[in-house]
Amino acid sequence: MEFCPICRATKHELSIICRCGYDFDKEEIIDKEKIREYFSKIKNTETEHWGEEVKLTRRIHEVQQKKYGRTQRGVYAGKSWKESATGNLLRISKTTVNDNIRLAKGIDECPEILKNEKKTNAIKKLSNLNKGIFGKILRKQFKTEKELQSSLETNWKKISLFDEWILKDSQKKIGEAGVIDILAHHNSEPKRLVIEIKKGESSDKTVGQILRYMGWVIEKLASENEQVLGLIISGYPPDENIRLALLNTQKVDYQIYIKLNSKNDQIMILKPEDAFDFVKFEKRPLEEQIELIKK
Repeated sequence: MEFCPICRATKHELSIICRCGYDFDKEEIIDKEKIREYFSKIKNTETEHWGEEVKLTRRIHEVQQKKYGRTQRGVYAGKSWKESATGNLLRISKTTVNDNIRLAKGIDECPEILKNEKKTNAIKKLSNLNKGIFGKILRKQFKTEKELQSSLETNWKKISLFDEWILKDSQKKIGEAGVIDILAHHNSEPKRLVIEIKKGESSDKTVGQILRYMGWVIEKLASENEQVLGLIISGYPPDENIRLALLNTQKVDYQIYIKLNSKNDQIMILKPEDAFDFVKFEKRPLEEQIELIKK
């Protein structure tokens, strides 16, 4: 069953054009009147929170960017889809598009901003948040997964999560099944650990990926009495789809990394719920924030 990436409606067998103007075959919005009508309905419905409007703006912009490309700074990118194009499509200003997209991403990073009844207050809250220590930390993400993996391997003995694990292999090619990022053995018990890393926000597709790797290890490497576990490490914010996908298995854990310093590879690895709590300390005194980060 195929769903529209804009309005989440199910694709109808008799029509390739969704109610919101999205073309399932061309994978873009082709009916301007339909998308404007749908956007206006979401924006002006009294029962809808402003959060639905900004999330919808982001989905529309990203769908069109996927089709027409992104603008690259300092480089001639050929055809690309800019914020002004989304503004023209929805008949809203470029500034509104920028604010909506920034807020939609801000909701991922800090869901608490949804508590603001007015969008203008949420924008101010997000700006203050980005000026604080947490905002600086979020901007220190690794540029590549290779950098993240290198940091994990370099700091392996310093990370409490790995206290009982011995790093055995990395970037292990397992034929058509793929490549295992990190493979570890327990230091005293018959256990193996398969680690899949994502430098940015992950998705529930990662769950299927790591389960495939674990199955390969069970079939090709592990002995009959060995237990094979999995661990997903991804960037902030935590992914709700991964959480739901993992509710049915106790053999795969999910952790979030936060890079603490842009000049070195010092990182913090937290449970998803702790990562959300991490954003709440921006109201505390600067000295207290620094101490909490060190802990």
